[in-house]
Amino acid sequence: MVRVAIIINERTVTSIPIMIASWFEKSEKLQIDVIEISREFSLAKKVKILCSLQNYDAIHTNQNYSALWVSCFCAFCSITARKTTTIHTLHTNFYAFNLLQKVFFCVLVYPFRKVIVVNSNSTLSSIPFSKIQSEAVIIPHAVDKPIYSVERDINKRPVKLLLVGRLVPVKNFNIVLQALPFFKQMNVDVSLTICGKGPVKKDLVKLVEDYELEKNVVFTGELPRKSVESLMRQHHFLIVPSHNEGFGVATIEAMFNGCLPICSDIAINNEVVGLNEVFFDQHSSRDLFETIKYFLDNPSKYNKQLLNLVEVAQKYKKSACVESYEKLYKIAG
Repeated sequence: MVRVAIIINERTVTSIPIMIASWFEKSEKLQIDVIEISREFSLAKKVKILCSLQNYDAIHTNQNYSALWVSCFCAFCSITARKTTTIHTLHTNFYAFNLLQKVFFCVLVYPFRKVIVVNSNSTLSSIPFSKIQSEAVIIPHAVDKPIYSVERDINKRPVKLLLVGRLVPVKNFNIVLQALPFFKQMNVDVSLTICGKGPVKKDLVKLVEDYELEKNVVFTGELPRKSVESLMRQHHFLIVPSHNEGFGVATIEAMFNGCLPICSDIAINNEVVGLNEVFFDQHSSRDLFETIKYFLDNPSKYNKQLLNLVEVAQKYKKSACVESYEKLYKIAG
């Protein structure tokens, strides 16, 4: 039995590692435990947790804070000669780091045996250390559910747009609000649902007031995943306007739920979605409007892309992801 500890900062803000652990609950060859090393823990509690990690064959970290403490554990192991495989997943886009963050990350993960990246744009050509590059493994995120494929009536009004994610500047949600007046000018009835919470909400609310969009925009706050997926099935488009993305779990969830992603033209979105005609200039609200209008004017193109989503989503099914993690963890044992 190979024992694996998946280390996270906090359960309340981390879903992917917990989901991965749940996939192996009935495994006879792997025992996977999710362990928190939170900023709120006392030093004594953190040291106690680190000492307990000696009982594991592999330690898999997912955020920089908890990974920093595991690096301390690695230093301890080098003294005691205890051999434990350490793995770190880079969930964000390495290109989005500033210089200080890049240096910190490289120093942090250098002792780790393996680095998992969720897309090929994250590290492989950008991390300066060949050791890290050579040890990198690409394992995309996956969705554990059947693909929901139902034709939507693009001629039905209002045109339903959806935003899902943290309300932070990098998500660039403001550009979607700036695009809505173009619909009003063309007498196209449109609605926008915004799911999430964060510091820029007050700025988004002000934009709604400035553009007099109170009847068109709904803020739901943060919702459970099932509720978000239900909304995806009711909307025509998920808008992904981010300046940077690590992977975009909401994007693949939308594809699984038959909601067409309209994405900023950045490398990771191109890699994850891999469709034509769905990308727009992240700095142009007019281009966003024109991209959506293209599908409103060409309903057959919209329906064709919904069918294409089924094929694209196959890459992100649970089975392929489970196989990759199982292989990696077994090597650790």
